[in-house]
Amino acid sequence: MSTGQKQEHTARETALAEVATHGAALAKWTEERGRALAELERLQVDAGVAVLDDESCAVRLPREMQEARDRADIADRAIAAVGPRLQAAREVAVAAEATELGSLIAEARSEVDAFEAKTTRLLNALVKHTGTPWEQLTPEIQGDRFFAQSPGGSFHPEGTRADRELRFRLAVLELQQRVLRAAAAGEDVREMFPELSFAQLPESLRPGGVMPQPGFSDPMAAAVERLRDQEERLAKETWELADLERRIGAIESRVAECAAEGGRLPYDVELNLDELPGLRRDRDRLKTSVVNLPYSIERERAALQRSRAAVDLVSA
Repeated sequence: MSTGQKQEHTARETALAEVATHGAALAKWTEERGRALAELERLQVDAGVAVLDDESCAVRLPREMQEARDRADIADRAIAAVGPRLQAAREVAVAAEATELGSLIAEARSEVDAFEAKTTRLLNALVKHTGTPWEQLTPEIQGDRFFAQSPGGSFHPEGTRADRELRFRLAVLELQQRVLRAAAAGEDVREMFPELSFAQLPESLRPGGVMPQPGFSDPMAAAVERLRDQEERLAKETWELADLERRIGAIESRVAECAAEGGRLPYDVELNLDELPGLRRDRDRLKTSVVNLPYSIERERAALQRSRAAVDLVSA
């Protein structure tokens, strides 16, 4: 293909372009509907005062109100018309994504087959070298022979790291292809795949994706929110602790000054003195919280990193 030659778009790229076009149209007419309804409400709210101030408004306002209603109605009709087109484009994009996974699945299955073939060759060489009948011990064979002594040696390739990684990648790709096809067909993915985790869900079906599926929420979003809340709490409580320390110090200094002068404490100082035990309890509570919160924040950060790593592993 020459440099100037235009590259042909895949079915998925074409569908995604349509999703973007229809999505923009939906956003445009949704915004227009909002503007029209807001204008109608403004006209209705101001109508009474406007007519009292200027009776000629009684002729103009009905026309303007009807125009706003018509604009909202047209926007409603545009939204209703673009909805099916957007959904159809989403389904095509998701179905095309499932089809594109076919080549990755074939590649992953080829890697598993090549691994098994090499294992068999090496195992045959081991049998020839040792003169002992070695065999691959699958989970099924292992179960059958749980109470029986297996002759010769045994080899469990499913337990090796390389084998697990290859099979895991193949299994995830096959699962995601089934999930994408179910979504494209309009099936309830959550109901069809009750054990499906968020990490296993294709990105196009996650919140914010091409065709988000109901019943799934991003666990990392919740973790990020918890982390943000704790960081804000630490900042707030650190400021509150400093303020309490200042208030307690001021009261203690005032009491010490009055005591040094002798005589009865002023009324306002007595009131402050009565508050002192409660302020000290609050200070001690905040001190404990401010000391412990950084450790809690670090745990949240570590948990968030683990969640991200798990999603990246499955999405890779």
